[in-house]
Amino acid sequence: MKYLIAAAVSFLIMGCSVQKGTNYSNLNREQVRKIGTGNSYKLAAKCLTKLGYKLISKNNFRTDNGNALVDFQKKNNLAYGALDEATLYLLIQKSKEKK
Repeated sequence: MKYLIAAAVSFLIMGCSVQKGTNYSNLNREQVRKIGTGNSYKLAAKCLTKLGYKLISKNNFRTDNGNALVDFQKKNNLAYGALDEATLYLLIQKSKEKK
């Protein structure tokens, strides 16, 4: 759990890059687990945007009304406060449905 919290904090503080042209739409749970931490942050931000959240900055999940990630987690009955594998997996699945 400490590692997960530390990873989430580093996502918010440092910001990360993602490879262009990578297709994450067909990932299964095991593949989501293998995504690097930098890619996880960018992928989550991309999915949240696709789901209609208007992120204020590319460096965090803040919106005018609060935190997009926490809002998504609460609406989907997930543990909230940090980007974890379950959240990332569900973000991918929900954003695929949003085509």
